Amino acid sequence: MVDGLRPPGTSPVWASIVAALRPKLSAPHRDALLQDVRFVESTDTALRVGVLAPRLPSWVQGGLLALVDASVTVLVDGDCDLGIVPVPSSPLPLPLDPAHTFDRFTTGPSNQRARDLAFGVTRRPRQRPNPMVLYGPEAAGKTHLLRAVAQELASAGDSARIHCVSSERLSLELISAMRAQQLAEFQTRSRAWDALLVDDIDALDGRDATQQELLRALEALVARGAPVVLTAPEPPRAIRGLSPGLREALGAECCVELTRPSWEMKVAIVLDRIDGFGVASDPEVASFLVSRLGSNLDRLDPLLTRLLTHPLCSKGITEVEVVRQVLGSGRTQPGPIPPEVVISLIARHFNLRIRDLRSATRSPRITTPRQIAMYLLRRHCSLSYPEIGQRFGRHHTTALHSVRQIARRLDDNGGLRSSVRLLEKELLRSLEEGE
Repeated sequence: MVDGLRPPGTSPVWASIVAALRPKLSAPHRDALLQDVRFVESTDTALRVGVLAPRLPSWVQGGLLALVDASVTVLVDGDCDLGIVPVPSSPLPLPLDPAHTFDRFTTGPSNQRARDLAFGVTRRPRQRPNPMVLYGPEAAGKTHLLRAVAQELASAGDSARIHCVSSERLSLELISAMRAQQLAEFQTRSRAWDALLVDDIDALDGRDATQQELLRALEALVARGAPVVLTAPEPPRAIRGLSPGLREALGAECCVELTRPSWEMKVAIVLDRIDGFGVASDPEVASFLVSRLGSNLDRLDPLLTRLLTHPLCSKGITEVEVVRQVLGSGRTQPGPIPPEVVISLIARHFNLRIRDLRSATRSPRITTPRQIAMYLLRRHCSLSYPEIGQRFGRHHTTALHSVRQIARRLDDNGGLRSSVRLLEKELLRSLEEGE
């Protein structure tokens, strides 16, 4: 599943999710699914969806986020993480990640100078190094700043003439031009851009033709004052695979370093991300999440999305103990809890026999506990819908309907929500005690 960053209407992955959900949603949820999403980016392991920030609280508290999460899990057979990204209401001029703007860049001692110089590219062309190389370790914020520059420049001019690409993409563009016998057109176009922004130039190791074209474009753009910004994990002089010409053009005076963010800054980043969902946050919880994520915050969006799809966190991420229970102690993913533990707990809680839950009875006294059991099996036992259905002698579509039904009712039914919270705490407690 590789579907790039694109508007939702052109994404086959998102189209499949919408088609699966629309018949089962109320009119407001159907409208939200179609109107609130601004971009979709999918890879083999992750699906990132940009949703209008003002609308996210209703997605979380209205259960739509949980429904989308369940649908994604079904469509990709549980092998994909859903990450929701808050998107500003104002349209962005380039098809880039809306999370990568200057407004959403958290600053601190590790990146303040780089942020100021990068922003200067868009405001004070004579007071910036040109070309500029942003270098530093992974997760330091290089790509975020590069794309923020691109979007800021594009908002003030012709976005079609702002070229922001990865080194890999630049090589592919050159290859396409060669195959189409259009190398001269590619060279003319590359020298006419109003700005060139290239991510990860260290990936050009061994790509001599791309390096040569990049150098020629860089020289032409700098000569007429058009900004050029590039990123790398280390200064160009230390990148062994770069040509002597590129190394010379990207001398020390062009380089701006970003260092790895401090623990305090990571906590600030987590708090900013939670605030973007319009729910309550807490510094202690943010500190706990940083301790789980370690040095790299790339997993933060899927982690927050997973928390917010859970009934215990739909109103806010404010209690460390609740977050620990939801995530599972010492794990990136919770559980799995043995399915028999879930079924036995449901039977005891509702004063039923296990065979009652597996019977053909459709009485509400049996149906609701059975649906809750299916919901908990899905959330905590890593079972597929066919596996859940088999445990109750039902088709997988019945299991899917039951999980969605409970997820939909949790926000409106206080009694049901209290019961599910109590059951989940008991299950998670049993998991921790068993470790």
